[in-house]
Order: sequence, then C-alpha cells, then structure tokens
Amino acid sequence: MQKQVHRIYLLYQKNLLKLIAASVLLALIPAIAVYGLDASAGVAQFDAIVSFLATWIGRIGGLVIFIGAIQFGLAVYNQSPEGKVNGFLIVAAGAMLIGLAAGYEFFINV
Repeated sequence: MQKQVHRIYLLYQKNLLKLIAASVLLALIPAIAVYGLDASAGVAQFDAIVSFLATWIGRIGGLVIFIGAIQFGLAVYNQSPEGKVNGFLIVAAGAMLIGLAAGYEFFINV
C-alpha cells in the first residue's frame, strides 16, 4: 500500500509544476481583458472566453486544495515532516488559484 501511495505521490509531483504553470498562464488572460471594455461583439466574445477560463481556474484551485489536503493528511499519518510542508504548500497554491479567479470576478465584472 505504501509503495502505491509513494508512486502516486511521485506522479503527482511531476505533473504539479505543469499544472501550476498552465494555471498561471491562464490567470494572466484576465489582465488582458481590462483593456477590452468596448461594446463591440469581438470584445464581448473575448470577455466570455476569459470569464469561462476564470471559472475553471477557480475549480482547478479547489481541486488542488483538495489534493494538498489529502497529501497533508497522509503525511500526518506517516509522520513525514517534508510531506506536511509539501501538502501545505499545495493547499496554498490552490488558494492562490481561487484568489485569482475571485479577483477576476471582483475587479473585471463591475
């Protein structure tokens, strides 16, 4: 059982950096939408796409928090200090993603 958990943990660590990098790149898109507050059809369509992406960034952030909480719980169970730190950092990264999504809703959709 512990080998399987360790294998899943290693796979998760490899893909976490890719997930965070993609989320950050997607989070930069709302900054572009600030300059596009015109009433034309193309801008409205672009804003709809950015709003869709911001919604999914928030959902991905929730998933990242959930995974970090599971990792933190497993680290507490296995008494692994390094695992606890990693789990907490992943929870913090998920909270940042949710904050980015909430920031889009707060600042752009006025």
